[in-house]
Amino acid sequence: MSSNKNILFMVGGSYVAGAEITTLNLIRDLHLKGYHVFVIVSSWNDGDFIQRLGQYGIPYQDIKLGFIFITKPFWTLDSLVNYPKAFLQVKKIIKNFKPNCIFHSSYRTFIMVYPLLKGLKNIYLEHNNPTISQKNFKLYNFLSNKIHHFVCPSQTVRKTLLELNVPPAKIKIIPSPIDPEFRGQTVLNHLENEVARIGIVGQIHAEKGFDFIFDELVKVTEPYQLYIYGDDHGEYARSLKLNMPDILKNKVNWMGYVKNRLEIYQQLDIVLFPSLSESFGRIIIEAGAFGIPIIASDIDSFKEIIVPGETGFLFKLSNTGELPQILDHLLSDKSLRKKIGSNAQTFILNNFTSEKCTKEYENLIAAKN
Repeated sequence: MSSNKNILFMVGGSYVAGAEITTLNLIRDLHLKGYHVFVIVSSWNDGDFIQRLGQYGIPYQDIKLGFIFITKPFWTLDSLVNYPKAFLQVKKIIKNFKPNCIFHSSYRTFIMVYPLLKGLKNIYLEHNNPTISQKNFKLYNFLSNKIHHFVCPSQTVRKTLLELNVPPAKIKIIPSPIDPEFRGQTVLNHLENEVARIGIVGQIHAEKGFDFIFDELVKVTEPYQLYIYGDDHGEYARSLKLNMPDILKNKVNWMGYVKNRLEIYQQLDIVLFPSLSESFGRIIIEAGAFGIPIIASDIDSFKEIIVPGETGFLFKLSNTGELPQILDHLLSDKSLRKKIGSNAQTFILNNFTSEKCTKEYENLIAAKN
């Protein structure tokens, strides 16, 4: 094998969510382009990530490479017991595979095997937006001296990395692309729904803005049904159901976790994304790829994806009454929903393709350190 085509990924893969979907797409794309890809996956996983690797025909090894957690003594004990074997397993893989480049999706695995990584090109995938804290100032000072490139999905995350003193030259923005299976999708039949269907897709917790939107949805005058897709067995979801205004109880449908996201978007007329903070907006590009208009909170990362009034709508979380006005406007006008959805689809398919994003990664792989 040609060493300049050997790419090693070290990932968590405990379960498959937004960051894991992005990483899987990159792994698959590099594999299809002829790179020799090998993946080290944490043994603590639900099997979904490695199942998808198997479907793509990508070799992997699951290794019990954990971390030291101050507040989780049993996790730490398990990690320490398995650490010597895990370290040797990683060492053997690096020796035999001879990677030209290593992608890391977590600082934890990077730290645990750092002595094995010296002299190799290391690229850190920063999917989330780190908090500004003394702990992270120290952490990113260490990472900045060892990592060659930090890849982040938005200007929002880049700004945070700069605040944590990561050198600007080391930061590269590469947005998360749409999945290839989302291309060419249409949901024009959704316009025939007698009552418009609004969807919220993702994790159900306070940071997703549920408390705000439930208060605002009672002000919407046009008929609608709201479908919430996500694991609704947690304490927060139970509290939402218990304290939901009576007027919403016949309008809100709790769909639970649905693995096939294509099935989700085929049912919806409008997607609502009221999150308080996000590093990117995968739901936005997925809905846009389907030609579905989206209404989202006006946080910075969403402003990078949505063109207000053209490809979607943004509302201020501080402005009570703005969201109901936008919803009533869209709910009452099918032609507007079709127009906004069509604009969104064109915009997403022109700017968030896997070909475009993977090419950026190839440039990083080929770049001199």
